[in-house]
Amino acid sequence: ARRIEVRSVNQQNGASSLDYSEYRGVGMRVIAVGGNSLSRGLTLEGLCVSYFYRNTMMYDTLLQMGRWFGYRPNYNDLFKLWIGEDSIDWYGYITDAVNELKEELKKMKRQNQTPEEFGLKVRQAPGALLITARNKMRSGTKISQPITVSGRLIETPRLLKDASSVAENEQVCVRTVRAIEADPAIECCRKDEATNSWIWKNVPKKYIVELVKGFKTHPWNLNFQPTALADYIAEEDEHLELWDVAIPNGNELGFERDISLADGAITIIPEGRKLETEEGLKNMIKVSGHHVRVGTGGCSKVGLPLTKVAELRKQAKESGEKISDSTYLIKDRNPLMLIHILHNTSVPPERKDDDPEFVYALSLGFPKDGKNRRAEYVVNTTELRNWSDYSEGVEEDDD
Repeated sequence: ARRIEVRSVNQQNGASSLDYSEYRGVGMRVIAVGGNSLSRGLTLEGLCVSYFYRNTMMYDTLLQMGRWFGYRPNYNDLFKLWIGEDSIDWYGYITDAVNELKEELKKMKRQNQTPEEFGLKVRQAPGALLITARNKMRSGTKISQPITVSGRLIETPRLLKDASSVAENEQVCVRTVRAIEADPAIECCRKDEATNSWIWKNVPKKYIVELVKGFKTHPWNLNFQPTALADYIAEEDEHLELWDVAIPNGNELGFERDISLADGAITIIPEGRKLETEEGLKNMIKVSGHHVRVGTGGCSKVGLPLTKVAELRKQAKESGEKISDSTYLIKDRNPLMLIHILHNTSVPPERKDDDPEFVYALSLGFPKDGKNRRAEYVVNTTELRNWSDYSEGVEEDDD
């Protein structure tokens, strides 16, 4: 241990602080500390342990930093890598996106086409990751992409945080709930037996369309595009005619919220969630940190009888499948709309002075009926630039 030295690797000294030639006889034992210089692909000979605590919003830069993890032939089983949970999620997502791009390239080659003819695409992360810096996107400006909705729960984990937008979302949600309750053709709300949520059964889709269109989400919430989803629901066939609409009850006792109705009121216990701002994204609050989730796992069971929930869980376990939202989005059930009332449980320094105390969020569940139902999304990167503050300096550029 006495031979271990701590060396800084930075733009001033660069690789000169790691002169391996001076230690050819005995070997160099060093703890190398650095940031930008190390992430540019500097080889650390014999590297076995890495504490990696850098992040970036760009796919390509994160992949460059992957070289920092170290390599040593025949010693793969000895590597130790310490890394943040959010970074683990990012690298997992990028791996999937890269594999999809490789399949696209293989398909292009089989068809003997060029990139100009074929039209390559890279999956955009539902979180805050960008494919590359904006100054390198070039022709990647407006993308029309069909999004599969069958068997999926689509949420709004990125919300506008300004007071007026928060108030407008509350108003449109409350207005929809009151309109549903006042419709004589719809059964009055009751408690769902599986989740204790307030629920309305067999709600006509016109209420869903109005709510989705009127709900304001942050533009970086790419998986939930209100206009595209509302149009898809409005134009879809009879499979989306009748919905289950529910307001989940949480465990934030002491913060109850009442929604007055024509014949009384319902009391909702908010769901506690950490609401955090995202550095570089303007006027945005993110639900559940890097998990980017609104509902709890399996919240799509709302509206199903307890016996059916137990049956589906048993089937999933027997088949070795993970029990998730899609487990309960089965064929022949109503599509699902969840209206979440979230209480901000974040504390300083994560919580800022202007962060809201309560927010409304949505989840849309589409049953998997065997058809590949897809909504058409359009992503305009030019518009998205207006909502971000990310710099494009040397640190994010390629070598």
